[in-house]
Amino acid sequence: MDAPGTDISPDEYVLRRILKNPSHYDPSLPVPVQKAAVRPSQRDVNGLSVYREQYYLGNPAGVLAHVEEGKRNNYHIGRIRVSDLNRLGLTVRPAEGPEHLPGHCEIPELNHEDYEKDKRKFADVILEVAKLLGENIVYSPPPG
Repeated sequence: MDAPGTDISPDEYVLRRILKNPSHYDPSLPVPVQKAAVRPSQRDVNGLSVYREQYYLGNPAGVLAHVEEGKRNNYHIGRIRVSDLNRLGLTVRPAEGPEHLPGHCEIPELNHEDYEKDKRKFADVILEVAKLLGENIVYSPPPG
């Protein structure tokens, strides 16, 4: 397995946490993952967080390790191919720093500051990422 900081292949998949909330995920809708699940938040200073799937093979819920134990059942996990992100003009780069989970990456083009400056510029890309994630939910929390 590659060490963090190595190149990310277009053939790789990355995982994204999706809040179990109708404003983020609603399986009854044609596009179940909503734009709110992909929209950069104030915490996304360097870019939207994703995780390299190769670090979590067989256990996609491992990306929830930094989430408080009592809140881990509040997330779905979606999967998207890096080449699909590249096709949308997005890149994926390893996140820096020991505080990150293994395989933590960022999509630098989807950072909070740039998004706040021109939300309309990002609307179509965010919708496409949401659609792709919604087509490939790899983990859902237990019912209840």
